[in-house]
Amino acid sequence: MPSTIFAQFCQELETIVDISNYTVVNAYKSSPNGLWDISQNDFLNLFYSQGLFKLHDCCNNIMQTDHWMDTLGNHVNIPKLVLDQWALDASGGGTFNWETCSNLVVKCQVLQSRDLCTLDCNVCCALTLRDIIADLNSQDHVHRTPGNPFRSGDILILSLLFTNDSALVNPIVFFFHFQIT
Repeated sequence: MPSTIFAQFCQELETIVDISNYTVVNAYKSSPNGLWDISQNDFLNLFYSQGLFKLHDCCNNIMQTDHWMDTLGNHVNIPKLVLDQWALDASGGGTFNWETCSNLVVKCQVLQSRDLCTLDCNVCCALTLRDIIADLNSQDHVHRTPGNPFRSGDILILSLLFTNDSALVNPIVFFFHFQIT
């Protein structure tokens, strides 16, 4: 089945520079590789009601990140994952002790990620609906159109990237996997 990443949020947090080793967390519905089923209409209404990427109706469990699971079957706890991974990165495998204000500021910012609709971040880049259609069509040569942009089984991935200006830690990216039903 063809798949495409359709948008990426970026949340630049206090105190931590971009290096090449990202920590990647794939997030699924209820089990490892259990894609979040979403109808074409629901996907369009939630992300592309005007043809350009924008979150719309946020009264939806899809946007609650603790409803997602990682590849080990654990609920995705973004604040804990980010803080723990950055402490591990900064310590080089040893002990890391957060400076109090640094810890509180980062924790306060990352706690917003429990609900993507309340996350105070930028949309770094996003495909238009036409770009998504062109990308999916190029992968399997099915004729998708703006009136019927998806086929059942198409996989669309929303990316959430956490970066920091500290050279001690790696960026962390979360991929939320949707499957058109």
